[in-house]
Amino acid sequence: MFKDVSAIFIVLCILAIVSFKRSSFVSVITMKNLIWIASYPKSGNTWVRSIIYAALVGNVSLNKFGDVVPAFNASLITGSSNEAVDALDAEVLCWDQAQQTASKHSSPKLQMFKTHNAAAIFNGVEFPNKKFTSKAVYVVRDPRDIAVSYARHYDIDVNEAIQRMVDETNYTFDVGRAEFLSSWGNHILSWQEKEFPVLVLRYEDLLSAPYLQIPRLLAFLNIKTNLPVASLVELTSFKNLQRLEGEGGFAESVPQKSFFWRGKSGVGKSFIGANHKELESAFGEIMKAFRYMDH
Repeated sequence: MFKDVSAIFIVLCILAIVSFKRSSFVSVITMKNLIWIASYPKSGNTWVRSIIYAALVGNVSLNKFGDVVPAFNASLITGSSNEAVDALDAEVLCWDQAQQTASKHSSPKLQMFKTHNAAAIFNGVEFPNKKFTSKAVYVVRDPRDIAVSYARHYDIDVNEAIQRMVDETNYTFDVGRAEFLSSWGNHILSWQEKEFPVLVLRYEDLLSAPYLQIPRLLAFLNIKTNLPVASLVELTSFKNLQRLEGEGGFAESVPQKSFFWRGKSGVGKSFIGANHKELESAFGEIMKAFRYMDH
């Protein structure tokens, strides 16, 4: 009789262990639910967010983009302060906890975040954390065009913008959050060949072929929409986004300047006084790979 009881006890223990392992495995799987909309600043990130918002909501409301794709602000998510004096160091210290918190709160649903962070290790902390990441969309733009918009946005000379773009230690503190950028070239390379799927969208292709690129974006994100592509194109055109900003403002713009400015490509090549040779020298191979320079 005691042998039978012992055998039953052993079986129950094994079943309990198997059940625990299975539930733990499911827990790990469901944690991979963060999606990153990533780019170097002034590359079209907010434009892509407008497309996602329109597809899901059915209209465009500039100051509600954050309801669907908020900017990743680790300090804000954790609600914690630390002893770091430097704004970037303080933010980095919260990276992992913020991603874990966001993943847990949204699980089992997916949560999208906008980020300008490079996918890199900073102060020993890797971003993004692979344990919580499902996939990413990476928006790339001609660095010569970025330089012009970057200079305008941060109210600096275009050649100072170029200097920052080639600086491997470059970071920004914008709209209350610090983000580690590194150089334009490092940023692009950091988001390639990751352990999670990454869709690369060229800003220029989104401009010239929105009827191809928008369905490609939505398919990657598994977003089903009731709007035809033509309506999405019209709703998220720069003309309409500029109109909406003029009527109601945009919380993410800098004072006294419109956020949606030109929305064109190729302007930077002919910008008077810009030392684009420095960008071309530093990033020539990457620019050729993305068809921004001839081979």
